[in-house]
Amino acid sequence: MADSRQNELSPLWVVVPVGTAVLIGIIPVFWLGGAALVWAGACLVSGVMVGYLFGIPRTLQSEQAGSKADTEADAATPQQGYAQRVNTNLEQISDWLTKILVGLGLTQLGNVPARLGEAAAYVASGMPDQRGATVFAGGMIVYFSIVGFIGGYLFTRLFLARLFWAADVWGFERRFARIEGKVEETKGEVNVNHLIVSSLQDLARTDVPRSTLEEDIRGLEALRKDFGAHRTLHIVLGRLYDRFGRYDDSIGVLSSFLEEKARQGQGGDKDSADVLFNRACDYSMKSEGLDGEQKEKLQQLALRDLKESITRSPENASEADSDPDFAPIRDREDFKSLVRRQPTSLSSQ
Repeated sequence: MADSRQNELSPLWVVVPVGTAVLIGIIPVFWLGGAALVWAGACLVSGVMVGYLFGIPRTLQSEQAGSKADTEADAATPQQGYAQRVNTNLEQISDWLTKILVGLGLTQLGNVPARLGEAAAYVASGMPDQRGATVFAGGMIVYFSIVGFIGGYLFTRLFLARLFWAADVWGFERRFARIEGKVEETKGEVNVNHLIVSSLQDLARTDVPRSTLEEDIRGLEALRKDFGAHRTLHIVLGRLYDRFGRYDDSIGVLSSFLEEKARQGQGGDKDSADVLFNRACDYSMKSEGLDGEQKEKLQQLALRDLKESITRSPENASEADSDPDFAPIRDREDFKSLVRRQPTSLSSQ
């Protein structure tokens, strides 16, 4: 399924207007000879580089380990406790240089006209016709620097950001496919893994529009029929419903996975244990704010699923002990005894 949230702008929307602006500036410079052309190109490239520094996208990634994100996204990390993260050195350098440039610009703002005049005089000294050459050189420096900055910033912001995103998602997508043991066997499996990673990235953001999450839900729901035993699809879809407080929908999604696994005779594996863990979270969160018999019933269901999850995968006990979704039942003695009686709850992490 194509990701319709991708920016559909063509690079031509940047190349054409910026190229036209460059051409307009080059025409008068051309008549002044090679030196003027070289200086115009230097100013243009300098502007592009500054625009690039200001436009480099920032990668947001959590450094925390051992949270429920490990339970729902471990298909992207083939080994327990291992996570391959995006190298952000270029972003950090861009951030430092941008702050330095802005800081120097503000502190030296009063000296800019004098320095520009000196630069214009230096550039004008290499032009054959000295009449008005200094003024022309000053305008050329300002013009091509601004055009280059706008072009570099727009191209980086609109298109290089997309290439970074695509490269990161492609890498995750390949790891998803390897875990499933079906690297590029079918187009459908690549699509489902692509959509799962995209949805996980949306869930990690706090400012994502509601419409984007709803689109993620529709996309994953459309794939459930063909991937009824796809563990990560169902967990991520459940988490999307959780974001809206739709715990019944999430419980239904997770239950359908468990039913399909049972039908296939695989209901005792770790995949089922992790889905039971997530369904226990839903029952726990749904009980929050309720009273009486209804609250007790939901919390008993949460404890039932959690107990079964820990039985199948004992390391989930330590996960539950720190998971904030179990806050509504954390003070219950039966919860404490369930998560702390397991010998792996302390040693496995």
